[in-house]
Amino acid sequence: FIVNRSVGTVANTSGAFMLRFTDALPDDTLGISHIGYSLYCIPLSDIDTSYLTIRLSTDQVQIDEIIVRPYDPIYIITKAMESIPENYELSPSVLTAFFRESTKQNDDNISLSEAIIYIFKESYTSRRPDQVKIYKGRKGNNTTNKENIDFIVQGGLYNNLQLDIVKNGITFLDKDYFHLYNYAVEKIIYHQDRPTYMITFDQREGVNYPCYKGKLYIDVESLAIIGADFELSQEGMNYAAGLYIKKSPRKLRVKPVSASYQVYYRQYNNRWNLSNARSDISIRVKHKKDKLQDKLNYMFESISEFVVTGIDSSNIARFKFNETSRPRDILVEQIKETDESFWGDENVIIPEEPIEKTILKLWKKESIQFDQRFAIRKINDTIPPLINNEER
Repeated sequence: FIVNRSVGTVANTSGAFMLRFTDALPDDTLGISHIGYSLYCIPLSDIDTSYLTIRLSTDQVQIDEIIVRPYDPIYIITKAMESIPENYELSPSVLTAFFRESTKQNDDNISLSEAIIYIFKESYTSRRPDQVKIYKGRKGNNTTNKENIDFIVQGGLYNNLQLDIVKNGITFLDKDYFHLYNYAVEKIIYHQDRPTYMITFDQREGVNYPCYKGKLYIDVESLAIIGADFELSQEGMNYAAGLYIKKSPRKLRVKPVSASYQVYYRQYNNRWNLSNARSDISIRVKHKKDKLQDKLNYMFESISEFVVTGIDSSNIARFKFNETSRPRDILVEQIKETDESFWGDENVIIPEEPIEKTILKLWKKESIQFDQRFAIRKINDTIPPLINNEER
């Protein structure tokens, strides 16, 4: 990100990233941060190459720098939720973001959709829902006439916004659900040169409910929630089928295998704002008859991710209803195929190496239809809004 500005992006899982900006100032500084590592800053004027290798170093926490308060994770989380008005944006804004949705069948990439989106972000104290609309996008499909299942992701764009757990809530942050979890302050690390609590949580034994396990990061000084990495626990997965599978044929056994999430926030103008989020859902599809399982046994994986690349708080208004993406919308049906130079100067997430090759193959096709005539089965996979108070 550009220090003290709203321009930024996120690295892929290999650590590669690309940041484009056309209005750089002479004294602008590039900042690189990652949970548990020292903040790395370098003036743009010192960068004399288009490709830069950056090595981050781990940071040690000095005990005398830490604010003394009860070392109780539930106390820390409770105070963090009470501190939302002091830590997060209270004025509406429009976020520019890059969104990618990809689907794999076993080890093969079968579809890819990307879009530049606008998010109307309400105040973090407002109950009005955020809105999202597509500015432009592109897609590709790699299915063949050998496929017999059409795997459809519904509402991925809309529902990924629910990963803003500070605004939308989630059970492990809700005092009414604390009794379902075990919490522990694992350690104190640094994030962007600030001491940060790492709190681990997991579903209590014997709880018959779809709960999560993972890590929560809270700034020690301000008690701002700055990020979370979490997944449905194995116990919770047994109760989650209804959350993920909207519709499937009676002859098929469809079961969610894993569901993991990430969400992070970035500080801008002394307020924390949504930065990036990712969901990774795996679904196993088998024929109910054992003798047919060799012919029909697939693992589908759906990955949705977005990164906020810009923030605008001036002269904004909520989007018109017919412009917005809704829970039933299917991204791949909302956008068209385009050429490789489509993004221009927009900031995007660099694909992982295997997907890079898939992208070239997908976008070189002359004609791509999502609803293939040969598809004889459809499975609607909805990435659900994360469990909150309204789902008790």
